Amino acid sequence: MTSKKKSWNPCPKGELSNLAARLGCKRRMSAMCLAMFYGGSASLVLLFAMVGYTLLGTMGLSELECKTVQTHLVEYRANDLDTRFSNSIEHHLNKCGHCRKKYDAMRDERVSMAWHQR
Repeated sequence: MTSKKKSWNPCPKGELSNLAARLGCKRRMSAMCLAMFYGGSASLVLLFAMVGYTLLGTMGLSELECKTVQTHLVEYRANDLDTRFSNSIEHHLNKCGHCRKKYDAMRDERVSMAWHQR
């Protein structure tokens, strides 16, 4: 068996520097791609959360229930509730005809009672 020895030749001038630069560039690109992927994913999650919250609010799932509103109609009429809760009841009364009728009937009843007591 005859073994052929390959001769080793030195790299041309600047070849190692170019190789190191290309590897560094690939590493930076990989890091940038990962950052864009995770940053983009986080942005999408945040966007979907905001859209979902908005949709839930407009569908009425975050509003007061009729039972809660009807329980506090007397305090609402007397202006004895905090502003935020009072605004929530007012919003509900503007949207819900059933509760609005109960509130109007209660208000009309009090007016007629006051009128008869004179």
